[in-house]
Amino acid sequence: MRFALAFTCLWSVAVLAADATGAIQKLEAARAALATAVERIKVDPPSTADLDAAHDAVEALKSAVDGGGDLEQNDLDYAKAALAARKELRTLREYVDQRRANVKIHDARRAIDAAVKPLNEASAKVKAKDPAPADFAVVRSSAEGLKKLADDARPFGKQDPKFAGYLAELDATLARALAAADERETALAVEALRAQVETARAALRAALDAVGKDATDDLFKAVDRAAADLDKRLDEGKPLEGKSKAWQADAAKARAELAAAKKKADELWTATGLARLKAEIDPQYKDLQAARTPLRGRPSADQLAEARTAAIVVRKLVEKFQPEAERSQAFGQYVAQVRATLVDVETQIEERSLAAAQRDVGIAQQNVEKPSPSDDQFHELATAITVLDKTLGTVHADEPQMTKPVAEARWALREARKTFDRRRLEVDVERQTAKVEDSRKIAAEAMAQLQQPAFGKEQVQQAETAVKLIGSVLEQGTPLVEQDKRYAYYVGEVQKRVVELGDKIAAKKVALAARLAGIALTEAVATAKAKIETAKAPDGKDSDLLAAVQSVDAITKGLEAQAELEKQNAGYAAKAEKARNDLVGIADLLEFTKLARELRKKTGEALMAGVAATDQGKATAELRARKGKYERALSLFKSCQADGAELTRGLPALARLQVLVDSRPQTPREVMDGCAQRATEAEQLMKDVAPLIKFEDGPRKSYENGKSLLAQAKKPEALAQFNECIATGVLLQHDHPEMTDRKFDVAGGQPTLGEIIKFCQTQRKALLPPK
Repeated sequence: MRFALAFTCLWSVAVLAADATGAIQKLEAARAALATAVERIKVDPPSTADLDAAHDAVEALKSAVDGGGDLEQNDLDYAKAALAARKELRTLREYVDQRRANVKIHDARRAIDAAVKPLNEASAKVKAKDPAPADFAVVRSSAEGLKKLADDARPFGKQDPKFAGYLAELDATLARALAAADERETALAVEALRAQVETARAALRAALDAVGKDATDDLFKAVDRAAADLDKRLDEGKPLEGKSKAWQADAAKARAELAAAKKKADELWTATGLARLKAEIDPQYKDLQAARTPLRGRPSADQLAEARTAAIVVRKLVEKFQPEAERSQAFGQYVAQVRATLVDVETQIEERSLAAAQRDVGIAQQNVEKPSPSDDQFHELATAITVLDKTLGTVHADEPQMTKPVAEARWALREARKTFDRRRLEVDVERQTAKVEDSRKIAAEAMAQLQQPAFGKEQVQQAETAVKLIGSVLEQGTPLVEQDKRYAYYVGEVQKRVVELGDKIAAKKVALAARLAGIALTEAVATAKAKIETAKAPDGKDSDLLAAVQSVDAITKGLEAQAELEKQNAGYAAKAEKARNDLVGIADLLEFTKLARELRKKTGEALMAGVAATDQGKATAELRARKGKYERALSLFKSCQADGAELTRGLPALARLQVLVDSRPQTPREVMDGCAQRATEAEQLMKDVAPLIKFEDGPRKSYENGKSLLAQAKKPEALAQFNECIATGVLLQHDHPEMTDRKFDVAGGQPTLGEIIKFCQTQRKALLPPK
């Protein structure tokens, strides 16, 4: 335990020492970097980049000193290094900051002095007689730029009082320049506006002076236009009133003059225009009064039309002269009298229009309340509602006399709309329900067909289509579900029945699938048995065997494909189990058939192939090709014997099969015996052809080559060939004495082997050099 504690202490001391060493190295590196940076800024003038680098070096040394604060209490060497670094940091920071401030201040003053010139030039232009609007913009933009330069340099004013004073003086200069520009701009605006107002006042006085005893409407309109123009100018100058007291006084004086002019114009119009206006309205007013009288009884259509037209004309005149009625109290009273008569006539006409529209709505409403209303009747009600609604929009609903008729019409309109919506929904639900029931009847008929014992895919498809039709029809009525609770409940019940029908169809589909799968399985088993019998017959071919194998595989695949159906239908499961049991015997039979086919191929067909190869060899002139045919025949005959014996020995039942040879059935033993006999014949044929090949490759070849070379005077080469002729010829003669006197077709003649050997010997002697 004490050892562990001591080790821990030693380890801690080692770690602290390592940390202190690293921290001292960082301090020294930061101090060195700062010293280098300070040396670079001692030149005059130092660059901005060097000043910024020196500032960054100061911050880096400060970070290094601050980062090792914890080590100062634990490591004496580091504490000494940190103390020296702090002293150096304080001294050099002041130097760097001062040098940096001096350069920044110098650059700032130079930039500010350069920017003051455009401001002074723009200020001088503003004081000119006719300054341009752009001159004022230049003053403001220059002042804004100078202010930004001053704000950027303002932090350095703390280190240089003279520079701080310079910036304060600059702020005062900017304020004076902006104030002078504003004052000058206001003065110019007031001057321009005063001229416009004076022009408008003169125009108003001239227009008012033109109005006399027989003044026309155009003269009064000219006064109104002049007054409106003066009023507009005064409104435009309202922002300047707070900036210029002189203009404020001028504007007040102009407004007083405008008010007096308007009052005088109203008085003149009352004195001169009242009689004239009455003369224009009176004839139409009298026509309106005359048209009102029949309205109190039972007016005809023409009388109603006449009263309506008269009211329209008077209404337009009243609206036309409304400004004059507001100007003159006397004329206003006259217009009020005319308007009262107008309202009375319009009210009676509008009451009749509302009553007629309400009657049409009531009739149409009664029609849709009847059982099974048509779409046309709903359309008639909608049209009547629209007409009543638009008629309400045309009447003067704010007239006291129209309060009751309008209220009644609005009530009728609301009730009609409720009736329309209610009956429309009821009829739509009735029609939709009828469509659903029709689709359910179709589905019921299709389901009835599905219950027949001999139903098939067509009946299933018809039932599915009919049930889908119910869903499609229900979907058409989806909007009605949210609008009618009873229909929603009805839809829910129908959907339950649809699910039940779907379950029934699914069950029928399973039953149909089981029936068809059972039939297919039975047929597949029968087909497999038939194809195996075909392949097992003596004349069965490889294609028949392949067909039999495929038919057996089809049974297995069919069972695998319908594995799920076995779980769903017990009847099919029983048939599938029976098929599996049958498949065991079928598979055994198929394996025997494969062996039988293999036996027939390796005995009867091998014998026939060997015979064919023998016949081909006999018909072939070329000796080597003939030998190849005999070799193939011999191989087939021997494999017939060996393979046949092996197969029949392994499965004795195969020995009782019939094997076709030249369309004649034989036992495998008889075929193998025939193969043995044929093998003996093939061996003899090979023995017969062997010496002939040796003759061709030996004496004949060297004999013909020697003669050819001798004719070319190539004696050494010819001598070699004759030597070869003698050697191979003598050897062949020794092995096959019967060939000595046999004649051969060689070089255009028919010499015997002995004559060829003798010729070669003679030529050899002649070519040998004398001894």
